[in-house]
Amino acid sequence: MTRIFITIVSLSCFCGCGEKQPDGFPPLHSVTISIKENAVPLENVNVAFYNEDGSIPQWSIGGVTDAKGITQLKTYGKYDGVPEGIYKVVLSKQERKNAPEAPAPGSLREEFDVYEEQMIKYPAIESIPKEYTSANTTTLTVTVTQKTVADFDIGKQ
Repeated sequence: MTRIFITIVSLSCFCGCGEKQPDGFPPLHSVTISIKENAVPLENVNVAFYNEDGSIPQWSIGGVTDAKGITQLKTYGKYDGVPEGIYKVVLSKQERKNAPEAPAPGSLREEFDVYEEQMIKYPAIESIPKEYTSANTTTLTVTVTQKTVADFDIGKQ
């Protein structure tokens, strides 16, 4: 067992991983997820993996989609890849309609304070269809056994 763990850590470091994984950490596999709605890529979607039975995995897994609707999932937010398993895919994207723009970086603290007070008037609204926002209701699943690519279109078919 120790020899296997040392081999995994050595391979991880060889592949460019700079930080040692915790003891007992499982082998990870590259997972790329693409999220679209009616063939249009969705940006800034939070993607989370839950165990097949809907429970939270021992190691948290997730990512956020880019402008092309694609994310590379990480475990614990810093280790590239996902342990083997069958996962439910849960999505979330909260937006504030007609909200003012945030002050530019370097703005005065007072400007940020005013902005935060204004934001109370603009509650975040989930823009992902409700069925995909919970491990109890999502129909999206992924089986990870090796490098995995999964494309989902959550638009009305």
